[in-house]
Parts: sequence; structure tokens; C-alpha cells
Amino acid sequence: RLSAKQRLVCLLWLVLVPYLRDKAAAAYAKRQEAQELGDFGLDEVLGADEHGALGDTQQQEQDGGSTSAVAAQQEGEDQPRWRSAVEGVAARVYPWAHLALEGASFGYMLGYLLGATEHFSPAMAMAGVVPRRVTAAEAASAEAVQKRRRNAAVQRAAGRAGGAARAATVRTAHAVSDSARVLLVGAVLGYKVLEWWYNSAEEKLNAGKTIAPPPPPPALPPAKVADGGVGLPKDVKKARTHCPICLKKRVNPALVSVSGYAFCYPCVYRYVTDHKKCPVSQVPCDHDDIVRIFANN
Repeated sequence: RLSAKQRLVCLLWLVLVPYLRDKAAAAYAKRQEAQELGDFGLDEVLGADEHGALGDTQQQEQDGGSTSAVAAQQEGEDQPRWRSAVEGVAARVYPWAHLALEGASFGYMLGYLLGATEHFSPAMAMAGVVPRRVTAAEAASAEAVQKRRRNAAVQRAAGRAGGAARAATVRTAHAVSDSARVLLVGAVLGYKVLEWWYNSAEEKLNAGKTIAPPPPPPALPPAKVADGGVGLPKDVKKARTHCPICLKKRVNPALVSVSGYAFCYPCVYRYVTDHKKCPVSQVPCDHDDIVRIFANN
């Protein structure tokens, strides 16, 4: 049985450490995203809550922005400074803490493998728990205790009404419990054999058949610009390669998943930040709906 100290160590390593690691990883990912957006010239968008967030809110109200977007910005303004400071410290410390934690775990496992330590993890070392193999005498003793308990259960069942049937049911439950691992492996193996048999028979039946080609997709409807939306380039060739916002050839292309239109990533990021909707279709969207496009040419 674990002591109070060992239970506290288990709680620390199984609950607190994973929680802090996930929070620090999220802060680190947020910082990396901010640095990446800064490379695209979007750092002023992320810093809007520190540089004129009130002006942005008023501009959104004048442009007919949704009240939810305004409330979200106001909530960002009310975020306490200590929370931002803690997130910044966590983002800076996370790489080194992660390296130290993984290095310690690897060192303990390697030391346990080479016989240099009795613990195979830092948690085991802090708890003072030493794993060891069960001896033959201990295994025999445990088996004897289990046998006595089962005999007592069979005798209690036999002493009640319908004792023979109850005792047979208890013995059957004990036999199934002992053979559960073998039964599970056999069931999985049987399922795989049936799956192989079915697939082989299906392949033989479809060997001489020819599959008809799929019908062509329907023609796309003409692109329509919503009221108040950004117009598309009139030239068809430019419409395929140019950004509707800046009217220049797309740089770091990205599309809005709610409408399918493609833009420059910095252009659409700024527009969605300010208006919370697609520039062309005016369908409501958020930053999560912006999908980067990685393709040659």
C-alpha cells in the first residue's frame, strides 16, 4: 500500500506535471505563432489590444461589426497583466523544462536498463518505489490464496437455494476469468481470419468486372460578390492568381474555408481580424477558417 508521500508524488506526476506542461506548450505555441505572423508583418494585428484596441473597436462598430467581436476585444483588454506575464515566462521556460524532463526520463530508463539505478523514472525515484520481479514462492502463495477464496465462494453458492446451479455458475465465471486473455486473442484472430476470407472472396468476385468511371462534377456557379464585399478582378487570369484585396499577385496564399476564395495571407488575416467575415462573400468567419495553401508555383 502506498504511503501519503507516495500518493502525493503520484498526484504530482500524473496530474500537476502534465497540466503545467500542456499549459506551457500552449503558451509556447502561441508565442511561435506570434513570431511567425510577425515575419509576415502581422505583429501589429496581434498587438492591437496594446496599441489602440479601443480605436479598432470603434471602427468595427462603425463598419457594422458583430457585437460578439467587440465583446471579444473588450475581454482581451480586461485580461490581467499577471496572466500575460506568466504566459510569457512559461513560453520562454517551456523548451528547457521539456528538455530537462525528457532528458531525466531517458536517463532513468537508460540507467535502469544498464543496472545503474533501481528506478526507471523520476516519479518512481521521488516516490521511493523499487520495482522487482515476483518470486516463485510469492506467485505460489498468491495462487493458493486465490484458490481458497474461490473455494469459499463456491461453498457459499452451494449452500443457498439451487446450490448446484449457483456453484456451476461460479465455477464457469472463474474459468472464463482465467481464460479471458486466451479467449480475447482467439476472438481477434478469428475476426481477422473472417475479414481476410471475406476480402479474398470479394476480390475474386470483382476480378472480372469493370468499374464505370465516375460522372464529371457539375459546373461551378458564377462567382458572386456580396453587398459590401471586395470585388474580384475582372480579368479571368488575374482572378486565378491575384488577391482580390490588394489586387496584386498572391503572396503566401491562403483561402477562407467558408467561401473558398483565395487571398494573400497577410491581407485576409487583417481583413478577418477587422471584420470577422470573408472579404468577398461576407460570410462570417474567424482566424480558424483561414487555411494556408502550400503548393509549387
